[in-house]
Formats: sequence, structure tokens, C-alpha cells
Amino acid sequence: MPRKSAKSEALSVPETEPVVTAPPVKKAKAPAKPRTKKVPAAPVLAASAVAVEPTTDQVAEEAYLLWLSEGEPTGRDVEHWLLAEQIVRSRLSLLSAAVHSA
Repeated sequence: MPRKSAKSEALSVPETEPVVTAPPVKKAKAPAKPRTKKVPAAPVLAASAVAVEPTTDQVAEEAYLLWLSEGEPTGRDVEHWLLAEQIVRSRLSLLSAAVHSA
């Protein structure tokens, strides 16, 4: 019988022994995403409840007219501006309501 080298003996597997393989390696799971609550969409508001923002030019013109009507006083610019914003918003909301109700 021919003699086997030490190298070939180490590599050969006798046919009577079952071949054992390593279990399959599982992939690591990605970290869990944080859960967020789904917020329902905002309800559609009635046409009369829509906020209408005035432009700067509209407010400036109204503030100027207030300033003129009060005799061109000094130091009341902020007061005139805030009052003009209220007046213009009121006009725009009335116009918007009238357009949507017609």
C-alpha cells in the first residue's frame, strides 16, 4: 500500500464521518427607527375662517392716513401701525367672507 504524506492525511476526510458545516451567519439587524405618531391632517376650515394677512404696503398706507387724520403727531408711529394692521385685516376678512358667501 502506498504511503500517504502528512499533508494529504490532514486534508482527507474519511467517508464514514459526516461533514459538519457551520450554521449560517445571520445579518445584523439595522437599529430600530423611532416611532412617530401620525398626526391627522388639519380639517378644512370654512371660507369665512380663513386668515387673510395684509401686505406691508396696505398697512403703511392705512397708517399714513391715520397719521394725517390725527394732525401728523410725532412719536405715535407704532400705535398707528398696529391700528392700521387691525383695520386692514378687518376689511380683508369682510371682503373674503363676502366673496365666498356669494
